[in-house]
Amino acid sequence: MVRPERDASKLFERLFPGGLPPGGGAPAGTPDPAAGKRASALEFVANEMKIVQGKLGKEEAARLENHATLVSDLKKRVDLLAQGSPGGGSSASCKVPPAAPRQMGGYKWDATRLHVPRIMQAAFACDVTRVFAIQVEEPPPRLWGGLTGYASTHEMVHALNVSNKDNQNANLLTQSRAFYTEYAKIFKEVLDLLMEVKESDGKPMLFHTCVLWGGELAQPGIPPAT
Repeated sequence: MVRPERDASKLFERLFPGGLPPGGGAPAGTPDPAAGKRASALEFVANEMKIVQGKLGKEEAARLENHATLVSDLKKRVDLLAQGSPGGGSSASCKVPPAAPRQMGGYKWDATRLHVPRIMQAAFACDVTRVFAIQVEEPPPRLWGGLTGYASTHEMVHALNVSNKDNQNANLLTQSRAFYTEYAKIFKEVLDLLMEVKESDGKPMLFHTCVLWGGELAQPGIPPAT
């Protein structure tokens, strides 16, 4: 399990130790010890899948086989890096982003907002990882107009009457839209960053990526008690 990293500077160091691309900036042909560790982890995962596959039904086994194929493909690419081959996945599009600044006092918008999406872009371009999750903290009120009349954004959004779409407080609705627009801006930036990088087939990285935007809305509407 890889725990979420709330400090963008630590995330940067985890993915790009010393500010260097995969292989540590060593001359071509030099084996990458870090890639060797990743290959071992992938081999462990592949073996676990083999053990489980025989216990599954036909449909479940087929799904697992599809996933196992992806793991196998990734291991082949990582093996090349571990052996020092230049074909391990780091391409011309692999460029290490500027290091994120050290942050003080926990999860800070300004220390993560500008840096984490670009770290994601570089991690994909350098084939450091195939999966990346961005957990966005609550946008500061200064970005979207403030908490006029409410103690918190939680109180503000819950003041909306979600069961009656045609009878809303217009000012409250405008304020809430501005709040959620900040999340939409980040999602658009993620898509734009994936469009910037071209893969080996000439298509943007976004064309080869599954992107999911998950909101924090657990229950869109509760019917009134009867």
